[in-house]
Amino acid sequence: MTSVVTRHIISAGADRIGWRSLSTRFTTAGLAGPMRFRVLLEDLGGSFVKFGQVLAVQPDLLPPGYATALLDLLDRVAPVPTDVFMRSLADELGPAVGRLEGIDPQPLATASIAQVHVANLDGRKVAVKVQRPGIEQAFRADVRMMMILLRVVRLFRVRPLYWLDEPIREFAGWTDEELDFRREARHLTLVRRQSLGRKGVRMPEVIIGLTTRRVLVTEYLDGVPMATYMRAVESGDFTIDQRLRAEGFDPGAFGRQIIFNFTTDSFGHGLFHADLHPANLLILPGNVVGYVDFGITGSIGPYARTWLAAMTLALVRRDIDDLHRSFLKLVVPRRDADPVKFRVGLEAMADSWYGGPGGTRLKKPAALVMVEMLGLSRETAMLPEREVVKYIRSVMTLDGVVHRFAPDLNLGHEIEQASIATLDAQSGRQLVFAAWAGGLRAIESSRSLATRGMSVVNMRRLGLGMSTTVLQLGAAALACAICVSRAPLPLRAGFNLGTVELAVGSLALIGLAIELLRQTNE
Repeated sequence: MTSVVTRHIISAGADRIGWRSLSTRFTTAGLAGPMRFRVLLEDLGGSFVKFGQVLAVQPDLLPPGYATALLDLLDRVAPVPTDVFMRSLADELGPAVGRLEGIDPQPLATASIAQVHVANLDGRKVAVKVQRPGIEQAFRADVRMMMILLRVVRLFRVRPLYWLDEPIREFAGWTDEELDFRREARHLTLVRRQSLGRKGVRMPEVIIGLTTRRVLVTEYLDGVPMATYMRAVESGDFTIDQRLRAEGFDPGAFGRQIIFNFTTDSFGHGLFHADLHPANLLILPGNVVGYVDFGITGSIGPYARTWLAAMTLALVRRDIDDLHRSFLKLVVPRRDADPVKFRVGLEAMADSWYGGPGGTRLKKPAALVMVEMLGLSRETAMLPEREVVKYIRSVMTLDGVVHRFAPDLNLGHEIEQASIATLDAQSGRQLVFAAWAGGLRAIESSRSLATRGMSVVNMRRLGLGMSTTVLQLGAAALACAICVSRAPLPLRAGFNLGTVELAVGSLALIGLAIELLRQTNE
């Protein structure tokens, strides 16, 4: 269902490769404020369209109606003419373009960087994604303009605009990622591989040999884009909703599956889709989530995953001390960093987050909370690492999508459970290693003691009893440690890897001493 503005844009022709001039576009009579804003962003093009895509999934940041109007920027930007698309495709693929047959002249989706058409390859449908001509130069020009703006802000000490520094630098980094489709193909392949065997998720296969810097060909997933579903429901057209529900579609179950996939990828594997807007999510039969467009992908290591889980858990439970402690583990502080001010700022904002001094659960949308946290981190020069920011912004986007798609779904609760599981698994791995290391040290110490003056004991008789005792006490200590670790918190001072290892080793040595005395008395 194409919007009135989109039909007007397409029917009115195209200049600047499908984009009409600003003065001409605003002669269109009858456009309301939200539509005018959308048209303005689309006319400015490139990075401004990306900015509109971010706002489209954050209805709490905009006046009513604006987020809905901006949904078209996700997959319905004015298209590149078909002949321009085909010329770009041929220039990139060369003779290999002949392998693609029956290319549909009607775009499947049109976005800020590329547009997608359906074609046939060796008897199966594929999605052909081609970068807009000139878009790389346009994006880089926008980035240069933004960097000049940053210099001006710093030169004239316009402190209220200092917050722009980090987002602009992030955008510059993300631009490099999105403009190289070979990188996207690699990320898609890796995330797809780690999802194999998991129910409720499907990712397209990359077609080897037909992917270049500006062209990406993948398996075609036949599903309903979430953006199309949301656009139809919000306009009062329930035809798609009724058809999907007749096939067993449940928005709540589908939303939970999106959250589960995100937390499994980010906490479990460390590699995740970091651009979860509605046009990149497909509704497939059986409440299966289909994923496309891996232009922005996040990667976080085991250390960061543990503290991100701890930070998320502390946030949803109003544990400001743990929130502060966990966040400090994830930042790269500048010289002028002020962790005390950051801690005071968290305390000051907590009441608005949790609905008052006595509140213990988040009342404000997670997107707004994350925005305020990132703002405070910039103000106090406590800046998270870039990949951590990707995770935080992904949660913000996910919150906006869930809020609009399945408003009854509690994102905080779902992420809380994933955080608990992550911390439990991490604690379990550390405890197993600690017990194993403690037991080895105890055995080594016992051998050392035995060879240094305990020859009165029959070593042959002692060997079996000593080993058995060490193993029994080590297993008992490990069981006790695991029971204690069931509290879903990261290992802290007083109960960490070193103390567990020491405890297991000490108990084993005590058992060894008892065994030695018994054998001597005999």
